[in-house]
Amino acid sequence: MTRMRLSGVVAIDKDVVINAYLKLNPEYRDVCKDILLDGFSGLYTPVITNQILYELLEELISRYRVDEEIVKIIVNGIIMSEHWMKVNYTFKTVERAREIQSLYGLSLSTSLLIATLEEYSIKKIVSGRGDLVIYPYIEVVNPFKK
Repeated sequence: MTRMRLSGVVAIDKDVVINAYLKLNPEYRDVCKDILLDGFSGLYTPVITNQILYELLEELISRYRVDEEIVKIIVNGIIMSEHWMKVNYTFKTVERAREIQSLYGLSLSTSLLIATLEEYSIKKIVSGRGDLVIYPYIEVVNPFKK
């Protein structure tokens, strides 16, 4: 796979972080590692929402059984980085998520992610979630497509 160059402000989904750190697929791992390294280096502004952070924690611990100390290192690296933008959602965001869910038939989780990005005017996300493509406001960059 070719190296992916990002610019501007770009949300990073949990699947990118998971594939960067775990040895699930060597080809995807290299692409995802490059994406994260560029973000940690300040070549673009990576964004993580509190929802993505929660989903990342949940998946690393429950699904992949990653040691909690390793999870702490991964999560703290993102939280403590001066280059990463961290965003939260509000009650207003949840209301908007319900509207998006109703209009587009998406899950509440995906709708909440979209509403959060929309609220912060973030128009691009790196993600393998296919259902994000349905929403016209967000440009989805899929690092897992060849």
